[in-house]
Amino acid sequence: MNTAPRDRHRAGRAGLTRRGWSLLGAAGGLVLSGALLGTPEVVVLGTSTAALLGSARWWAARQPLDVTLVREIDPRTLHAGHDLEVRLRLAGPLPAGRVTLTEAVRFEAPGVGRQARQVRFTLPPPRRTAPLTYRVPTRRRGRLGLGPARLSVTDPFGLVRAARRVRGRDDVLVWPVPLGVATPRWRGHGDARIHPVVPLPRTPGPGGEELLGLRPYDPGDDLRRIHWRTSARTDTLMVRQDDRSRPPAVTIVLDTRPPAPGGAGIEQFERAVGVVAGLALACTRAEQPCVIVTTAGDRLGGPTAARGGARGLAAMLDALATVAPAAAAPARLGAALRQAPGTVVAVGTAGLDADRLGLRRRRRALVTVPVPGGAAGPGAPR
Repeated sequence: MNTAPRDRHRAGRAGLTRRGWSLLGAAGGLVLSGALLGTPEVVVLGTSTAALLGSARWWAARQPLDVTLVREIDPRTLHAGHDLEVRLRLAGPLPAGRVTLTEAVRFEAPGVGRQARQVRFTLPPPRRTAPLTYRVPTRRRGRLGLGPARLSVTDPFGLVRAARRVRGRDDVLVWPVPLGVATPRWRGHGDARIHPVVPLPRTPGPGGEELLGLRPYDPGDDLRRIHWRTSARTDTLMVRQDDRSRPPAVTIVLDTRPPAPGGAGIEQFERAVGVVAGLALACTRAEQPCVIVTTAGDRLGGPTAARGGARGLAAMLDALATVAPAAAAPARLGAALRQAPGTVVAVGTAGLDADRLGLRRRRRALVTVPVPGGAAGPGAPR
């Protein structure tokens, strides 16, 4: 759960409602017709109506709106397909009359556009300090904007309304859903399953490499690496884990060329983003260094992603939440790959031209992961 910062605002500016404007027009008509017809009673009626509007405006302007609104967001980050729960709590001297709290909710999804709606609460007098809760479903990755929130009070006749913003906007990034793919095999890890490593003091191994710890045996591991003393004590085959068997670094290249027109092309691009998220998650769990580069030459996640671990993964998922199609830039991509480490894993359409995009580098392995769907759109190189 995350509690957003508090905002405090004073009383708002009062203005006429639709009913108030209609009554004001009627009052003016009564005064004008009474003067023309020489009917003092009609003039008095119009003047009394205008006085009622003035009194209602005076009353609304004096209502206290100096309140505190706390917005609690749970969870602060989430994957697409999950609901976001938002709780609002008001504290302070609330005004009399009809009090309404309105919160704007906006969602921006790459390739889809913006969607907006409003959440409205009418606060009855007995429970004005009770928490207010609403849920926001998420179906796609993107940026969710909560707020601003406005508190308004209307006089008992519904003629004048005073409103004030009581909370600004908070943004929540909706991460893509990681899609499972076959993780690359690397030397010393057999079928590349992920196991926790029992840490040991850093000591040289039999071949001179640095011994990091022990892990459970995988089919295909070298039998000479079994640590028999620990295996006998734990009744489980354990093998030595050293620097030589540590998984290599990976550079993931996301094909961000504009997809083919239509919904199929957009969905294909979304699946590619999900595959990249799944690869980044698998690498992080395996403590395998990885970076993400787009075919436009942008490195996602920035310096935080390069540090690895949970923070690095969060930085990459934050960037993947808002990444949008962009024209390929082979020169920028080549410069980014020269600074990126390890094996290149390219994720894109079946028509991904590795040679045209400059993905093949000397002395570096290249793995392509085609995503089912149509061909790339007009932004792809020919």
